[in-house]
Amino acid sequence: MPINATQDYYLAEERYLQADTREEKIAALQDMIRELPKHKGTENLLGQLKKSSTVKDLALGIHKDFYNDFRFARIFDNTNFSGRKVGLKYKLKEKDVVEINT
Repeated sequence: MPINATQDYYLAEERYLQADTREEKIAALQDMIRELPKHKGTENLLGQLKKSSTVKDLALGIHKDFYNDFRFARIFDNTNFSGRKVGLKYKLKEKDVVEINT
């Protein structure tokens, strides 16, 4: 379990561990989005975000300067629009790769 996990992560993990059925376990896992750093050596940035987290939440979670100096973010995923520019209100999905430009 990551040291810097949010309270929502702990609650979802507890629901997962106490779940009896596969459906309950899946529902608990869907309340979490993993945030993974892109570059080696930055593993200390590993954190947890809620399911409804935005780019703003990610930027603030990394450092307040990423939010204060934010210009745009680029989202890389498995769609035809991979690499598109988004703002702070974009809701993150599982496996999104986020590049924050300041």
